[in-house]
Amino acid sequence: MVNRKYFDALNYHPLSPTTITNKTDSEEFSRIEPYINNLEEATKNPTVKNIAVFGKFGAGKTTVINSFLNQHKEDLHKWSTFLSHETGSNRPVKPDKIRPLQLSTATFTRTMMQEHNRSNDQWIEIERNLVQQMLYGPKNKVLRNSKFRKIEQTGYLRWFIAWLSLLTFLITWFLLIGSPRSLSIFFDKGDLIIAQKFFYMPLLISIGILTTQAFWYFPRYFNSAKIGIGKNELIVTDKHSAFNQYLDEIIYFFSRTKYNIVIFEDLDRADDLNIFEHLRELNQILNSNQLIRESYKVEENHPAIRFVYAVKEDLFDNQMLASHRKATEKASLNKDDKYTNDDESDSDIAEATTKFFDWTLTILPRVSSINAPDFLMQAFSKPTDEFKNYLRAIGGFFEDVRVLENSLNDLKLCLKLQQGNGLNVEKLFTALLFKNGFPTEYQKYLNNIGSLSKLIRTRDFAEQHSKSLRETLKILQSRKETLVKYSQRAVVDHYFYIFMTAGAKTTSRIESQDQVITIRSIKNMSFSSLQRLYTYLKEKNMPQFSSQVQR
Repeated sequence: MVNRKYFDALNYHPLSPTTITNKTDSEEFSRIEPYINNLEEATKNPTVKNIAVFGKFGAGKTTVINSFLNQHKEDLHKWSTFLSHETGSNRPVKPDKIRPLQLSTATFTRTMMQEHNRSNDQWIEIERNLVQQMLYGPKNKVLRNSKFRKIEQTGYLRWFIAWLSLLTFLITWFLLIGSPRSLSIFFDKGDLIIAQKFFYMPLLISIGILTTQAFWYFPRYFNSAKIGIGKNELIVTDKHSAFNQYLDEIIYFFSRTKYNIVIFEDLDRADDLNIFEHLRELNQILNSNQLIRESYKVEENHPAIRFVYAVKEDLFDNQMLASHRKATEKASLNKDDKYTNDDESDSDIAEATTKFFDWTLTILPRVSSINAPDFLMQAFSKPTDEFKNYLRAIGGFFEDVRVLENSLNDLKLCLKLQQGNGLNVEKLFTALLFKNGFPTEYQKYLNNIGSLSKLIRTRDFAEQHSKSLRETLKILQSRKETLVKYSQRAVVDHYFYIFMTAGAKTTSRIESQDQVITIRSIKNMSFSSLQRLYTYLKEKNMPQFSSQVQR
């Protein structure tokens, strides 16, 4: 039976990044507040254009960024209202207000499943994805001159006006052009000319309205552009950057939306350094563009747009080593190419990091393999000492907080479904940790393949072999005891013969002068008593008896 007192208090944990405030969680907010203040300083520094937020997966980079943006939620609310109602005016904005744009590329599957066949031009697809997120975000009325039109829901009033205009056009056209004699039924000859002039006005108005509606709606079906691959789409040509192909659209996008902070997430999962180089170039172009600087109304030496990259710490490490391997392989194929550089040292990687980014911030992970057991203990309500020892043993194998939280969620769900009857929490939680922490091996196990499945299939053989070894050990131990007993008896008989040869009798006794050693009867002499006598004589340095005993 499961002890319910320490798992009933389990709570479900969301795996998505959260926004932490001083009101929701003061303790956790105090932990990340220095990071928030660091970002504040970075965004106020006039020389900073590219900011890196370092941290391993699950360290809390997005949580820190969201909490930082939450500090400016009043500015964000005003800015979202501005974008919703902006219709084309060059409304001035305050340069010290935060106006963020968050972009992300989900390349989890592509990176893991196609690592063995990765294309060298993967950055082209990533750039296309980023351009799509930028240009398809705002409404059409914000980007009126953009070639990229989005399908938007039409209001009932606009539909009513369109249908009313169409009906008016048909009626007036029928009365004036299609069947002009029908007006003579209702008007005299003198009033007929005046009536015709009167009906021309709604005809022209309806034509104007219908023409406007046609120019507004038809381009989205016949003239709109789309980023992609196809005969009727704007194609991102191989070996060409999407940023360069749609640079005019990107400049127009920022001049209209006036985003001054662009946050990029998950770019490092693509394992391609080209995208970071192109983004840095794009940042330089945008901050040098006169249209954007006039639109943002920033000072001469201040950047209009800052890029924030949420990436892992070994970004340049992996990329530079990969580049070195490619260069080495190329050199091995071309004997004339004398490539003799060694692997990049830590100083080279550090230099590349500091040259690329103007400001770096490292997020320390909340959970590591060292304190993972403590994190798990806090999730349970007063766990027993035995369960604590189990958590210490199992927690050190995991360092991703999301894996632990996902396992806790699964544990609570399983216990709810089974009502906690007949379940071993330790075995169940171990299985869930294995499922979430090692999903590939877990899927192999479900398909009856892999090392774990093989181990389980051979468990009976292992138990049988272990039983055979235990039986063999038992026999050997029995033999050892027999041999030891026989050897001790032989030693006692040997010295009994020596004493009898020296003239002793079976009833004779041996005593030391200080009465420390006494053998009451030589006949009943045991191995332990003989051992004590021998030790005593050696300590007293009695060579005659020693030599006599030793022969």
